[in-house]
Amino acid sequence: MNDKSKAEDVIKAVDTLEISTIDILKAIVDEVNIHGEISEHSMLNVPKARYKIDIIKFDDLKREDFDDFKQFMKDHVPADESLRSWLDKPWRVNEENKQEDNQDMIEDKFDMNCWITQIASSSPVIIKGQHS
Repeated sequence: MNDKSKAEDVIKAVDTLEISTIDILKAIVDEVNIHGEISEHSMLNVPKARYKIDIIKFDDLKREDFDDFKQFMKDHVPADESLRSWLDKPWRVNEENKQEDNQDMIEDKFDMNCWITQIASSSPVIIKGQHS
């Protein structure tokens, strides 16, 4: 890419697509190199994703802690709130005067890591075997 300051725009554009491959990425970079920007009316023949799906993974959660973790989440995450928004909510300000959120709290409490990502999808649900 000639203008490295456009990298974030390219990443955002790729994230809106239903599928992404290295060839599509190369085509977007070529377009930015030629036109200096990513046009809303791009000539790329790739459909935009209709849905964004949050994937939340709890790495290193010990098997013996699973039932306690499940009950804790059931007791603390309101039924009318998404898990993603609850994880992002502030929990406390720590000793270093840094804001911690609910994600930090459960990672500490259950000695594990919470990993969150979002994928673009043409379907509103994840299908077994679907690439993510």
